Amino acid sequence: MSRAILLMATLLSACYAVAVLLEFLKPANGGTTAGIFYPGVPVENFIPFWGAIASWPLALALVLLRRKLIAAAVLVLPFVIDPVIDLVRFFPLTLSCLPTTAAAVWAIRRTQRLRRLPGGVLPTAFAGGLLVATGFGGSMNALNIDYAPAFLVWSKVQGMLAHPDLARLRDGSFQRELLAAKQLTGTLLAVDAGVFEELGKGLVIGAIYLATRQRWHGVASGIVVGATVGLGFNLLESVEYMTGDGAFQFWIRQAVGLFGAHTAFSALVGAGFGIAGRLADPRRRRLVIGLGFGMAICGHFANDSILTVVAGRLTVGDPTLSALVVQPLAVIALQLPFVLMYVLLLRKGMRDQSTAMAAGLTAAAADGSGAVIGAEVPILLDARRRFGLRLATFAQRGLPAYRWLTELHDRQLELGVTMAPELRARIIDMKRNPWVVAP
Repeated sequence: MSRAILLMATLLSACYAVAVLLEFLKPANGGTTAGIFYPGVPVENFIPFWGAIASWPLALALVLLRRKLIAAAVLVLPFVIDPVIDLVRFFPLTLSCLPTTAAAVWAIRRTQRLRRLPGGVLPTAFAGGLLVATGFGGSMNALNIDYAPAFLVWSKVQGMLAHPDLARLRDGSFQRELLAAKQLTGTLLAVDAGVFEELGKGLVIGAIYLATRQRWHGVASGIVVGATVGLGFNLLESVEYMTGDGAFQFWIRQAVGLFGAHTAFSALVGAGFGIAGRLADPRRRRLVIGLGFGMAICGHFANDSILTVVAGRLTVGDPTLSALVVQPLAVIALQLPFVLMYVLLLRKGMRDQSTAMAAGLTAAAADGSGAVIGAEVPILLDARRRFGLRLATFAQRGLPAYRWLTELHDRQLELGVTMAPELRARIIDMKRNPWVVAP
């Protein structure tokens, strides 16, 4: 597990190293680089650039000392610093996005009606999307925004200046070539965002999957983790875009598209990991994970490239109508298919989970141990009845009894999946010692 997580972190750092190399090789473009800081690299990448350089020998030393997880953390740390700075720097904007984001995370978490992931998984997923994925994706975007125009646009201009061809200027062929290069630059920027932002989020999901896969329960767990990573990413991206056009960006990213865009794309990647966890064939596991990444990358690219074209054409006329109605409808039309896809997958996953849980709890009740009795099975399978029983217990016996019953239900549901003897013994011990939460 630690080796695989280290490989994921190494992949992120290696992608950034290749992008920096391309940045250094780009044609001179009139002084848009950082000068004395590090010639050839944009100022926005000051921290990731020097942080990445420092992380490589340190990570190597940690690997030699067999501290692979710490080495992985060192490799991703340079991407974390800039997001933290942005969250603090634009704290009022961050604060304004917290209520809607928190409500969305709560709604995603509540979909776990039967078997929930361990308590630290979703906070880790949210933090990974908020800090690691955004830092990596933003760093790659910043480099591409600088070197793509230099290679494709500025190099053509330099060539024309060095060897002027008046005939090509008169017949418009050079202008057409330049326009095509600019359009290709825009396409590459959309590809860059689709590939590297989804790669950053997907590797966060993959690392969480490797660390906690024994507690995943099929596609439903994958979607919950993936959507939470996407919501973390969406929070920081909303803050960054709101620095330029606050009200409109909040409306689009924290209201209209809150459960679409990054949330939907990452949910599909998570679904791939969730399905892979139920497959025995390694080739099929890799295939479904790859399909999850493919859907996310293609959806992200289509969303960015089409909206860029559509947005410019839909602002004609009344700007208020365009901002409040026309552009949101365009966002919904593009993102709704992906939302429906992960919602339907989640629904199917919850049904499968409920069927498997019912069979497991029935078997546990039939073994005669007393860990689960027949009368408890319908309550355990109904989230509302469980919650109602806990509230009644709290009203009658107070908080310790509420905590005890919550823990008992969680362990009984876990037993319905794992049928682990040691878990059965813990549940029996809890029933012998009511209102005391077993360690």
